[in-house]
Amino acid sequence: MSQLKNSKKTTELSMSNEFSVSKPKPQKKAKTVQKTPSMSSAKSPIEDSDYRHKVTDSISQSLILSYSV
Repeated sequence: MSQLKNSKKTTELSMSNEFSVSKPKPQKKAKTVQKTPSMSSAKSPIEDSDYRHKVTDSISQSLILSYSV
Protein backbone atom coordinates (compact mmCIF):
# COMPACT_ATOMS: atom_id res chain seq x y z
CA MET A 1 0.00 0.00 0.00
CA SER A 2 2.82 2.41 0.84
CA GLN A 3 4.15 2.09 -2.73
CA LEU A 4 0.78 3.10 -4.20
CA LYS A 5 0.60 6.16 -1.96
CA ASN A 6 4.12 7.17 -2.98
CA SER A 7 3.34 6.87 -6.70
CA LYS A 8 0.25 9.07 -6.30
CA LYS A 9 2.35 11.72 -4.56
CA THR A 10 4.92 11.69 -7.35
CA THR A 11 2.20 12.16 -9.99
CA GLU A 12 0.87 15.21 -8.17
CA LEU A 13 4.42 16.60 -8.12
CA SER A 14 5.02 15.88 -11.80
CA MET A 15 1.67 17.45 -12.74
CA SER A 16 2.42 20.65 -10.83
CA ASN A 17 5.90 20.71 -12.37
CA GLU A 18 4.47 20.35 -15.89
CA PHE A 19 2.13 23.28 -15.33
CA SER A 20 4.79 25.57 -13.86
CA VAL A 21 7.34 24.68 -16.56
CA SER A 22 4.95 24.85 -19.52
CA LYS A 23 3.11 28.06 -18.58
CA PRO A 24 5.69 30.47 -20.15
CA LYS A 25 5.53 28.69 -23.54
CA PRO A 26 2.43 30.49 -24.94
CA GLN A 27 4.07 33.86 -24.25
CA LYS A 28 7.06 32.89 -26.40
CA LYS A 29 4.73 31.75 -29.19
CA ALA A 30 2.83 35.04 -29.05
CA LYS A 31 6.06 37.00 -29.53
CA THR A 32 7.01 35.01 -32.64
CA VAL A 33 3.48 35.36 -34.05
CA GLN A 34 3.57 39.14 -33.65
CA LYS A 35 6.47 39.27 -36.15
CA THR A 36 4.04 38.04 -38.84
CA PRO A 37 0.83 40.04 -38.27
CA SER A 38 -0.98 38.58 -41.28
CA MET A 39 -0.87 35.09 -39.74
CA SER A 40 -1.46 36.02 -36.09
CA SER A 41 -5.27 36.18 -36.39
CA ALA A 42 -5.45 32.77 -38.07
CA LYS A 43 -2.75 31.03 -36.06
CA SER A 44 -3.13 32.04 -32.41
CA PRO A 45 -6.46 30.26 -31.63
CA ILE A 46 -5.22 27.06 -33.29
CA GLU A 47 -1.95 27.17 -31.34
CA ASP A 48 -3.93 27.75 -28.13
CA SER A 49 -6.07 24.65 -28.64
CA ASP A 50 -3.03 22.57 -29.67
CA TYR A 51 -1.18 23.70 -26.57
CA ARG A 52 -4.09 22.80 -24.30
CA HIS A 53 -4.35 19.37 -25.91
CA LYS A 54 -0.65 18.75 -25.44
CA VAL A 55 -0.82 19.69 -21.75
CA THR A 56 -3.88 17.52 -21.07
CA ASP A 57 -2.39 14.61 -23.04
CA SER A 58 0.87 14.72 -21.09
CA ILE A 59 -1.01 14.85 -17.77
CA SER A 60 -3.29 11.93 -18.71
CA GLN A 61 -0.28 9.91 -19.88
CA SER A 62 1.56 10.50 -16.61
CA LEU A 63 -1.55 9.50 -14.65
CA ILE A 64 -1.97 6.32 -16.71
CA LEU A 65 1.71 5.45 -16.22
CA SER A 66 1.55 5.94 -12.46
CA TYR A 67 -1.54 3.75 -12.05
CA SER A 68 -0.27 1.00 -14.35
CA VAL A 69 2.91 0.76 -12.22
